[in-house]
Amino acid sequence: MHNVAAHVLCSSRLLPRICSYQSDALSADGPLRCRSVRLAAIYGDEQQADDDHEAADAANFQRWLARHGTATLPFLCVPHLFAYALRCGDVHALQWLVHREVVFWNKATLVLHAVGCHACPCATEQLGPAMAIRASDCVRRAATKGHVGLLRFLFACGFDMVDVWRAVCSGGHLDVARFVVEHRLGGWTNALVNVAAENGHFELVRYFNTLRVDGVNSHTLALAVRHGDLQTVQALLTHPHLEELSLKTALSDAIQYRRLELVQWLCQQPDAPAVQCLRGELSKVLRQQRISSVLLSKELLGLVTSYQPGHDMHTIGLRQLCHRHAIYETTPHQVPEMASYAAYHSLFTAWWARHGKRDLHLLCLPHLFAYAITYGNTEVIRWLSPRLAPSQRLELLCETAHRCVLSTHQLVGHSVVYADCVAYAAESGHVELLKFLDGLGFTMEKVWHRCSYFGHVNVARYAHAHELDGHLPRYVYDATLGGHVAVVQFYHEHGYPGFTEKTIWAAVHSGRVDMVAFVLTHRDEASVREALLTAVETDHVDILKWLCNRPGADRMLDTALQQACLMQSHACIAYLVDELRVTASRTATRLYKRYLQHPT
Repeated sequence: MHNVAAHVLCSSRLLPRICSYQSDALSADGPLRCRSVRLAAIYGDEQQADDDHEAADAANFQRWLARHGTATLPFLCVPHLFAYALRCGDVHALQWLVHREVVFWNKATLVLHAVGCHACPCATEQLGPAMAIRASDCVRRAATKGHVGLLRFLFACGFDMVDVWRAVCSGGHLDVARFVVEHRLGGWTNALVNVAAENGHFELVRYFNTLRVDGVNSHTLALAVRHGDLQTVQALLTHPHLEELSLKTALSDAIQYRRLELVQWLCQQPDAPAVQCLRGELSKVLRQQRISSVLLSKELLGLVTSYQPGHDMHTIGLRQLCHRHAIYETTPHQVPEMASYAAYHSLFTAWWARHGKRDLHLLCLPHLFAYAITYGNTEVIRWLSPRLAPSQRLELLCETAHRCVLSTHQLVGHSVVYADCVAYAAESGHVELLKFLDGLGFTMEKVWHRCSYFGHVNVARYAHAHELDGHLPRYVYDATLGGHVAVVQFYHEHGYPGFTEKTIWAAVHSGRVDMVAFVLTHRDEASVREALLTAVETDHVDILKWLCNRPGADRMLDTALQQACLMQSHACIAYLVDELRVTASRTATRLYKRYLQHPT
């Protein structure tokens, strides 16, 4: 029975059949779009987005009302009727709700109490048991949207109209402005004229001008010219009480914004100041055209270069690259990454081959300094050394240096300051920069850690040759885990402490066969068994293949297979079973069968 009822209620022909027998019955949503208009228990002072369907809703409702009359209004959803009345400014619908004694108000809020009224399921769900809507900011909305009738109703109800003028100027509805002037509502401030002008409501600006209100000024004229509103420009410049407005400024703005109609009208003014103004503006335009034609000349750059040595295409290119490169990486005092200055480095290499040190002063020094530190270019850094103020940070004083606009906004005071320069040089392998910083007295305690972590053996050789402090045994483990074979070999050859039985574990985890081979070949602490089990645990099949060829490894393959099955190491299992065909013990066979049943 339930299925039959559902089938009938879902029939597309049901509603038309009901409407043929009930003259007051509505269509699916009626005139109120109950399903698509969302209600809220409180409409606050926040800005609401305009509904694109307002005009269509109003026309639809009026057609419905003309056909059915007010007698059928009780059949509508009262909460959505209230929302429609406020959204579309329908005073008749709102007054009907007031007469039904479901709408109340104070000086700032309209309140709907819809308990016991007809409501659609959507409204009942959205409003809850209270079935109430509090609508504030009604005056601003009515004035902004041009609902004069609703504004008149709110005024009659005693609503506060203090801030109505700002809403009028934002909305730009002339009939609303006339209503407000007629009843002397709100408080006027001089800035409101330009609020209307900034929103493009120049019909309203002209109305204010006829009232001779305060606030019409040169900015109003400039906005009218920018928007190309000829009527407003004519009204402002010809009005007798606005003699301080400048025809010259208007003509200049009209030429700047290419408002031809305005320029034509302004040029027709017969007085001598207008003629003189026109000549002056015309001479400016011609002068600008001549300057542009010269600057666009193909021969200009060669001519400048012949008189100014050093100013060639490479110099100009390096200056133009400044806008692509930040002086700091992500935080102040952090040296940029090398990759971020790759384009600068490529162009600077060609520039340096041609110019050398003699023309370095032509470049933006903050960006040049950033590049030199990033790429470890000590020749440039030494050239900049008279401007350097080293402590444990490297600071370039740029107060009197040539610099681009972008770098000016990134400076710390008048300087470029880099911290952790020693760490950056060791991370990047810039040994010459390390020597330079060491000579300036920088602390070198981070060198060993950085060269172990980032794997620059040339830095390790420098630290060893100069007997730098700061080496710890754990740095051997760091270098091994990072796969830096050359650094690990250096530590082994020079007898640095830190090699333990865990070194082979780090070597396998590095994923490098050559690292595992070196540790097993040269260090007695290393165990083939530990390496084999770690390889299958991490599923490094290349390392496993190499280890299987080591003497005595065949005795450990069953244990390796058990470990591989436990750790779900698919590649190692496939190699041990399919290629080596390991003869498995009972335990390994049981684990392998379990793996086949539940592979992940």
